[in-house]
Amino acid sequence: GREVGCVYAARAWLMGGARGHEEIDVCLELADTAIELAERYGDRETALDALVTRGTAELRRDVAVGRATLERAAALGRQQGIREQVARALNNIGGFAAAQHRHDLANSDLAAALEYCVEHDLDLWRINVLALAARSMLDQGRWTEAAQFATQLLQDPRDSPWPHHEALLVLALVRGRRGDPGANEAVEEAGAVGVPAGEVDAIVDLAAAGAEVA
Repeated sequence: GREVGCVYAARAWLMGGARGHEEIDVCLELADTAIELAERYGDRETALDALVTRGTAELRRDVAVGRATLERAAALGRQQGIREQVARALNNIGGFAAAQHRHDLANSDLAAALEYCVEHDLDLWRINVLALAARSMLDQGRWTEAAQFATQLLQDPRDSPWPHHEALLVLALVRGRRGDPGANEAVEEAGAVGVPAGEVDAIVDLAAAGAEVA
C-alpha cells in the first residue's frame, strides 16, 4: 500500500547525499520504486517527494538531467499545490549551481527560490536559501552582499542549526578578509551552534574558516 511507498521514499532520501556511483544507483532505484507505489495508490505527495530526491541524486551524475527532473518536479508541485516540495526542488537546484560555482545560474536560481519561499511563507526553506546565497556571494567575492544575506538570516529567530552555522562562517570569512573586527568571535559562535557530527561538510567548513581567520 501507500505506506510502503512512503518507506521507500524515506530510504531514498536517506541515500540522497551519496556521492559514489553505486550509492547513487541505489538511491535512484529506491526513488523509482517509491514513485511507482505512490502513483499506484494515488499518493501524489510521496511521488513528488521521491521525484525531488531522484532529481537531486541525478545532479551528481549529470547536471542537465538532474536540473530537468527538479524543474519538472517544481512544475508538478505548483500544479498540485504541494509547496514544500516545490521549495525543496528550487533549493536543491540553486544550491547545486552555487556549489559548482556556476554563478550566473546560482544567482537566478536562488533568487527564484527565495521569491517562492517568501511568497508562500515557507520560512525554514527561506532561511536555507539565505544561507546558500550568503555562501555563493562569498565565493563570488561579493562580500557586502554575502554579509547582508548572513546578517538577515541571523536576525531571524526561526533559523535552524546548519543555516545559522553557515551564516556565522560567512561573516567570519568576510570580516577576516576585510580585516574587520569580530572574525574570531564569529568562528567561535559557529562552533557553539552544535551542528550534528554527521554533517561532515559543515565540520570541514568550520575547520577551514578557523584556519583562514587564524
